[in-house]
Amino acid sequence: MTLSKALERVAQTNSQAVTEFLEEYLSDAEIEQSVKDQLHEIAIRYAVKTDMEQSLEGVTDLADPNWTPDPPHARDDGELNIVRRYMDLSSFQSLIESGLWFSRVDNYSDSFEGKYPGEILRRRWRTYEYNEMEGDPQVPYNDYDYRKARDEIIRKQSFTSCWRWGGDESAVFWDAYIQNEGLAIETTFDNLREVLENSDFEFVIGKVEYIDYRTKTFPVNPVAQVFHKRNGFTDERELRALIRSEADEVSYNIETSGSIEVDVTNSPGIRVPIDPNTLIDRVILAPGTSQWVVDLISDMKDTYDLEIFVDRSRLDAKPDRTRPKKVADGVSEIIKDGMQLYRVEKHSPEKYDLSDDDQFVLLAVWVNSESYLREVHQKVTELPYSTFDSSPDYGEGWNAEREKVQSHLKSLRRKELITNDGPMWSITEKGEQVVRHPYIDS
Repeated sequence: MTLSKALERVAQTNSQAVTEFLEEYLSDAEIEQSVKDQLHEIAIRYAVKTDMEQSLEGVTDLADPNWTPDPPHARDDGELNIVRRYMDLSSFQSLIESGLWFSRVDNYSDSFEGKYPGEILRRRWRTYEYNEMEGDPQVPYNDYDYRKARDEIIRKQSFTSCWRWGGDESAVFWDAYIQNEGLAIETTFDNLREVLENSDFEFVIGKVEYIDYRTKTFPVNPVAQVFHKRNGFTDERELRALIRSEADEVSYNIETSGSIEVDVTNSPGIRVPIDPNTLIDRVILAPGTSQWVVDLISDMKDTYDLEIFVDRSRLDAKPDRTRPKKVADGVSEIIKDGMQLYRVEKHSPEKYDLSDDDQFVLLAVWVNSESYLREVHQKVTELPYSTFDSSPDYGEGWNAEREKVQSHLKSLRRKELITNDGPMWSITEKGEQVVRHPYIDS
């Protein structure tokens, strides 16, 4: 069968016109060469696609990576490592309502994110040049472009949540990440790892390593390429959590010369649902925070039942005094210590707008710290002049009283005067300063 007859059979419409056109303007040799070029391109595209899919197999599986980053250094005092994430108010609300945001790494401003250093690229280029010079390349396409395309696919399948580990607040970070009003959420490395373990995502978490990209290398590994950055970013002290998601679509543009380009489509980020009370230990308000933001965060604590502490930034401190320091229970005074002035502010029931029943419940927790609800209820009924009913028959009346006590416990927890570890209730340091009751023996 001639080539013209084959093309005629392939043509879907107006096959006679196609055949006449080809016979008039092209020789059989030209047509044959054109078809060979097209078949060659199809073969290369198939080879690239097949090899790429095989080489990327398992990349999104982070259950057992063959390279893992280091965790933060252990502190000398044995305390858990503190990590912070700086954000604006809208991001904080999104975190509370929808979960922790993981951004695709190629969306960051640093164009080196998720890419290999120069030495690794030079090795690849030397390998490619050698294969070309020998005239017998190992693969029918540009191996250098192939590896570059593979790196790009991995970048667009990688999503990270970035934190700063250890140390005090960073004035540089406040300026870089908070343009107007904002805050930093503070937690520990273990807390962050725990909430991710309770999610539906496989993840890798650890410190970013900083190297000289001109002279140093790191393992050619799809996890390692996301946990390395240039030395110029060392001050970030970045801790990262990495998750991966398959690309929505990958299309290949392959020239007959063997050069390769890829176009990868994937979502810009992923929300990971988390329990904010497990994740967040406290919120630090940005320096110079307005009072309306303080009120807003307070309202959010009530709305979302957040059991977190809220502090103003230590950068708001005046040069001649520090944050309030407890000197003695129930004492309000100024103590001069060298060049520092420490002011002790009296915490009172009036300051926290506590009712008499609030004070009875607070006192019961103070007397019986680390108590269950039923123990708090029993103790509060034993206090002189208590308005709570013991209902010894443990019938419906006792249940109603128990719910009443529970309501006051939650109110006191929102004011950060008590705290709970599961069903166990304990008084906080702030709560101890508030306890002031005429029925306590001196």
